[in-house]
Amino acid sequence: MSWSFLTRLLEEIHNHSTFVGKIWLTVLIVFRIVLTAVGGESIYYDEQSKFVCNTEQPGCENVCYDAFAPLSHVRFWVFQIILVATPSVMYLGYAIHKIAKMEHGEADKKAARSKPYAMRWKQHRALEETEEDHEEDP
Repeated sequence: MSWSFLTRLLEEIHNHSTFVGKIWLTVLIVFRIVLTAVGGESIYYDEQSKFVCNTEQPGCENVCYDAFAPLSHVRFWVFQIILVATPSVMYLGYAIHKIAKMEHGEADKKAARSKPYAMRWKQHRALEETEEDHEEDP
């Protein structure tokens, strides 16, 4: 992946994003992903180590902790990031597809321009003759 591709991708996003969309993406990246990756794991790295169960039965600690906190905070935040980021990721996929399509179209145009006029005329004439052969008379 080259820098030019990344630059074109960001330009495509910039061309079709509103001001609110740009703020949304920044908030999503900075405040959710970075803070969850940096702060979440360091704060909640071992949630169960200092949890004390009121009975000494084997397996009670896990059952009590599951009743206390059925879902880990970090896992919930990651799930939330995935749900919130899905529309943006889908749009990025669309932008990448559009850029690839534009590049493919430009390559076809360059190839068509590089052919001599006589060659293009012969191809066009052959296509017309083929179409005339397939037409049926009433």
